[in-house]
Amino acid sequence: MKKLVYICAFLLIVSCKSNKEEEAKPEEVASPYAKELATPSSETDFNKLTLSEEDEEILLGLIDRKGLQREQFKTWFDSSYREHRVDTSMIELINPLIVEKDIRIFMGTWCEDSQREVPAFFNLLDELEFDTENLYLTAVSRNKTTPQGYEEGYNIEYVPTIIFLEGETELGRIVEYPQESLEKDIYAILSGAGYKHSYED
Repeated sequence: MKKLVYICAFLLIVSCKSNKEEEAKPEEVASPYAKELATPSSETDFNKLTLSEEDEEILLGLIDRKGLQREQFKTWFDSSYREHRVDTSMIELINPLIVEKDIRIFMGTWCEDSQREVPAFFNLLDELEFDTENLYLTAVSRNKTTPQGYEEGYNIEYVPTIIFLEGETELGRIVEYPQESLEKDIYAILSGAGYKHSYED
């Protein structure tokens, strides 16, 4: 009987100790992105769906085309994709220049300019049969940021920003909207014709 009393007392002490240790842990500070709606679809954190400060569903971080086909974004994506008429006269000019180039797109799923230009850009890439292994797509918040800092070093002030790179060298960027057309702007950038984007002096 004494043994039973000692065992119960021991268990009670251990139990209280573990509770106190749990209570002693500092409270976690909620990040501004704590309102997560869905877990990442892969280990690389692709297509992460969150609620913005305005309580709208947005993608945030690294994304791909599949993310833009989510129910929340599919209507505007498909509509803008269909509405863009590719200037086929430019395809042969762009094709040899765009090979092995990297493209980085920063966009907001909340942004009307992104909703118009990014699907149109995908339409053009499909026509070019561009290797999407060289395409990097990042969804940003209204503050043009991501929790992981993917935008750092790219000077993103407006979205969409579509950056063309050869290795680490930036060849040029389309910011918010093209100057003439997607096709003509891309050709100007890749051919080294001295292209200036919408906010460049």
